[in-house]
Amino acid sequence: MKRVYLGKGAGIPLIERRALHRILYSGRASVSTFGPSHDGCKPPGGFRPSVSSAYLLGAIHDGTVRHRTIRICQKEKSYVSFLRDLIISMGGRAWTYREGRSRNVFVVEFSRSFLDRARLVTREDRIDYVRGYFDAEGGVPSRNQAEPYLYFAQKDRDDLLHLRRILVSLRIRCGRMHNPSARADPDYWRFYVSRQSHRAFCDLIGSWHPRKARALANIVRPRAVFSWHR
Repeated sequence: MKRVYLGKGAGIPLIERRALHRILYSGRASVSTFGPSHDGCKPPGGFRPSVSSAYLLGAIHDGTVRHRTIRICQKEKSYVSFLRDLIISMGGRAWTYREGRSRNVFVVEFSRSFLDRARLVTREDRIDYVRGYFDAEGGVPSRNQAEPYLYFAQKDRDDLLHLRRILVSLRIRCGRMHNPSARADPDYWRFYVSRQSHRAFCDLIGSWHPRKARALANIVRPRAVFSWHR
C-alpha cells in the first residue's frame, strides 16, 4: 500500500492514501450547517451532527489512519480538546493525551469506524470539509504585519486538486497548482487562494482553529467574522 506524507513539518505523521480515500469517498452523510460550541472554540450557529463529520473528513488530513483508530496531532491543546468534544457530542468516543513529556504536541484519537458512513454530499458538506482541511493543512501568515496570504499544501496532488475544484465550485478563486521547489521536494504541491477571494473565503469558510481563526480575522479587519475566544 502506498504511503504519502501529508503533513508540512517534522513530527507530522504518515497517512495511508487508500485508507484516507476510502474514508473520504465512501458511505453516506446527512445535511447540516454548523458545529458545536466549546470553551474557547465556538463555531457559529447551532450544532447539527453531520456538519461535524464533513469537518472531520477535512481535519484528518493532518492525522494518521491506523488499523482501528485515527489520530490527529496539533500544538494547540485547546483545538485538540475541541475536536474531542465535537466527536463526543456526535455520539462517538474520543480521548486526548500529550505525546511525550517534553514535546508540545497534543493528540486526539478516535475510532476509525466513526467516519465510515461520512461522505461529502451537499454544498454545506463541502464548505465544512474545506474548513477542516484548512484547519489541518492551510497556510496563513505567522505575523500580523505580514503580507496576507492563504494557501493549501501537501504531497497528495490528486487530493489537493480535488480540494481546489471544490473551492472553485464555491466561487472562491485560486491560483494554479504548483511545486514550490522540485529540487527541495518534487512531490510537494501547493496553491494559493486568490487575494480577490480572501474576503469570500473568510466569510464562507472561516476557521475553527484558534491560531488560524485569528489570522483570518486580521486579514479581513476591521470586520470580525470568527468566533474563537480565549
